[in-house]
Amino acid sequence: MLLAALSDTDEEVRAAAAETIGVIGAATPAMVDGLAKLAGTAQDPHGRAAAVTALGEVGAADRAEVFAKALDDADPDVRHAAAYALGDLPEAAAAVVPALVQALDDDDARVRMEAAHALGGSGAPAARGALEKVVADADEDANVIDAARAALDTLSAARRAG
Repeated sequence: MLLAALSDTDEEVRAAAAETIGVIGAATPAMVDGLAKLAGTAQDPHGRAAAVTALGEVGAADRAEVFAKALDDADPDVRHAAAYALGDLPEAAAAVVPALVQALDDDDARVRMEAAHALGGSGAPAARGALEKVVADADEDANVIDAARAALDTLSAARRAG
């Protein structure tokens, strides 16, 4: 039923199916394929964001390219959904570090904050310089700076442990 709803002709039905899969937190491989397709093709940004969120909720770390594309979406809610999902998927975040570093310059502070969080979880030493730049920016949103500091702490702890 949910699989069929992901390819329904009604955008609202597709978005609702994606949201439901995300709430369930589990998906078949065919559902993951359907969510990935919806994330890249839905005309409605709500549908794209719902699909990206659901991919994160079901742990689709193997779909890093979908998250990277969503980080470049025209809609800030889609970009936020991608950055947020990557914060819970360190393997995927590690695969898209350049896109996350670019997201640190996003117009939307929510995107920048979640991108910083995801970079910390990625374990990528290459993210350190970009995060330090955020922390040093006196004009940056305080929540984004806090997230960048936490990410730097996470990277430092991972380096000491590894």
